[in-house]
Amino acid sequence: MEEFRHELQDVLTHLHDPDFEPAEQLYAALGCGREQGSAALQLALVRRLESLQLAEEGASDGQTATEMRVLHQRFVAKLTQEETANRLHMSLRTLQRVQRRAVYLLARDLWKHLHATPTRDGVETGAEAAAEMAEEVVATPPTTDWRAQVQDELASLGRISPNPVADVGGIVASVVKIGQAAASKRGVIVQMLPSPPLSAAIHSSALRQALLTVLERVVQTMTGGEITLHATGEGGVVCVTVSGAPTFASHLPALEVAHEIIEAYGGSLETANADRQLSVRIRLPAIASKIRVLVVDDNSDLVTFYQRFLAGTRYEITHLTEGKHLFAQFEANAPDIIVLDVLLPDIDGWELLTYLHEHPRSRTVPAIVSSVVRGEELALALGAAAYLPKPVRRQEFIQTLDRVLALAQTPAWKTRAQNAITG
Repeated sequence: MEEFRHELQDVLTHLHDPDFEPAEQLYAALGCGREQGSAALQLALVRRLESLQLAEEGASDGQTATEMRVLHQRFVAKLTQEETANRLHMSLRTLQRVQRRAVYLLARDLWKHLHATPTRDGVETGAEAAAEMAEEVVATPPTTDWRAQVQDELASLGRISPNPVADVGGIVASVVKIGQAAASKRGVIVQMLPSPPLSAAIHSSALRQALLTVLERVVQTMTGGEITLHATGEGGVVCVTVSGAPTFASHLPALEVAHEIIEAYGGSLETANADRQLSVRIRLPAIASKIRVLVVDDNSDLVTFYQRFLAGTRYEITHLTEGKHLFAQFEANAPDIIVLDVLLPDIDGWELLTYLHEHPRSRTVPAIVSSVVRGEELALALGAAAYLPKPVRRQEFIQTLDRVLALAQTPAWKTRAQNAITG
């Protein structure tokens, strides 16, 4: 089938070339004799493409009609990919994906026609039916409208959680629990292999949906058997592998939704199908540990808001209501960033900032002054890395943390901190 698809792609590419000679089996698939020549085959191919498009025009989603329309625009009308994408209101990347899918669908249609044989009493055997079912399932990606919706949802998640952190083990466990309900109907067992604690740079909801999509696709290519999910981490990368066997799928599943999700977070998704075992491997950027943010502020309600702001991110808040305990906190669990109020009940925040800038254990830790007192110039002069006027908005808070964290990693900051004033 794969070789046949490549042969069909060659014919489409040379659709208007009178000297191109198609493969023998394409003549048979289109009901033409070689003696009729390549022009007859090319005409039959165009008619078949148009008939598939017309047959699908009234379908509920019109998906196949759109795909055949892409082939018609590209190869019959001889438009470029850019021209076709503009005419069909698609991005170039979407057009390329739809075109690949369309070639596969057309190849599958012709392949079935080429190898159509009646079964006993017109009924397929159980293995044949399962194989056909798997073939249909792995070849059904979402519509382009759905892809646009996915991208919109991811953009929304990005606005809400610009620096997400996912507990990979916890999410995999929840996916196994949810997926087992559907898998059991096909006699498939889903289990999670033991995994170390891992955190990945992706929103928890996004990772869960990607894994559920993968699991669903793998389940639908099986009748009986076992699926395992295993998370590992190495070299700054978290890898989650979903493996199912035995599978009836002869082709790799279409996982466009999962691809969209994973790639949006800088990851990758790969599939493999060998010896009746289907494996899908997802790779994502790892996050080694949480970033500790120490908030020194006597307003506990405000700190509660900060904690809500940072839910689902890599930042983790600890809280002190009085400045006098600050240096003891360095002994117990040194923070990565300090958020400091000016109006404290026991010590003036400006004085405390000076102490932080002088103390050898704290002067390399970036401090953000956040207060109703407008004093950005003073804060920066006394060594603060940033100033945030109250009230603080969520996105502004997270962006400032990100900026300060990046600043603290620069050689210029480390040099400045080491050369801090002493009086």
